[in-house]
Amino acid sequence: MSISAAESLEPKVCQEAGHSQHIEGQIKHHDDIFGIRDSANNGCELCAIIIKAFNGRKIEDENIARGMPIILSSNKNKLTASIESPEGLIELCRFDVYIDPGK
Repeated sequence: MSISAAESLEPKVCQEAGHSQHIEGQIKHHDDIFGIRDSANNGCELCAIIIKAFNGRKIEDENIARGMPIILSSNKNKLTASIESPEGLIELCRFDVYIDPGK
């Protein structure tokens, strides 16, 4: 059973060159989910996880996400991958991040 694109893309309150600073704590990772898919197909493990999370939403028409940038956000020891929609950020997945302070 699949859900409609509107239901599955509700906002919740690499390899591409030219990553741009978005707003503080956020970086544009790819132009849209199709860039993520291309990068995953070329071997990027991070993008493979993000596309798996997107595919898990069972969206009827993935073209609804065309042109919506993929944003990486950091908050303490969390990294979140989201789609930037006109209504706000739509979280796809979240990662726990550990950085050895001794390095």
